[in-house]
Amino acid sequence: VSTIVSNTFSYHPALVQCLECISHCTDSLPDDHVVSLSQSLVDNILEQVSILPMEDEHIELCFKLIIEIVSRCNTKLRMDVLNTLLTNNVIINGRYSTHSRVAIVSCDLYCVLLNIKDVDLMEAVYKFVLQSIVTSLNALLETTDSQTRCPKLVDSDKSMAMNIEPCKAMTNLAFDFSILKSITSNNWSIISLWALKPSLFVLFTEKLSCLHQDLGNYFPVVQRMILQVFQLHCDAHHHFVTTYFASQNPFSPGSSCPPVQPT
Repeated sequence: VSTIVSNTFSYHPALVQCLECISHCTDSLPDDHVVSLSQSLVDNILEQVSILPMEDEHIELCFKLIIEIVSRCNTKLRMDVLNTLLTNNVIINGRYSTHSRVAIVSCDLYCVLLNIKDVDLMEAVYKFVLQSIVTSLNALLETTDSQTRCPKLVDSDKSMAMNIEPCKAMTNLAFDFSILKSITSNNWSIISLWALKPSLFVLFTEKLSCLHQDLGNYFPVVQRMILQVFQLHCDAHHHFVTTYFASQNPFSPGSSCPPVQPT
């Protein structure tokens, strides 16, 4: 299959048919074989995208093929394949594509990765997205008079670090918050309440709260992005939110903490 990938990509005029050929080949293989070949398949696809002068429509098809491979692997996706997908320049550049369909399918790829039902894989993607958010927020804040900076959200991983210019920071934040939306209200989003560190609830109520005044003054669009994702998360888990606030306020209805009696 890997040989087919290399040979078919070299025939650029029939690239669409080549991609369909590769897709049919992977469809015919058992899932375990796709898992064992996933690194080679992904490496070959990304290599060809980087060296061939492809049209945006072809890049979109390549991303869709990678999504297909990732979906077939699912929880068996190898961590080295995941690291390749997170750090590859072809996929990172998809964030900034002027072709909307390429940007959308690039975001879809991250969303598929973030929604794999494996905690270790999910945490790795989540950590990458949060690092990207921190870098983007600080890139924007450094262009203002504010001395406020985004706090550290996760342990830094230099191998996953992205260099984000201020001119791309807004686009990058829109992209990353769109990814986070994918785990706010799906059927498996309950994991965001206990497995992710920090949880989305802690992220929005504590970690990013120190930025709201400056973001409201300088970048209200970014502040709105944060509040929209937080609202979606609260809507999906309104019972948890009600219980949380009740436990913090002993005088609220439904509180498990009795009010302090006067002495």
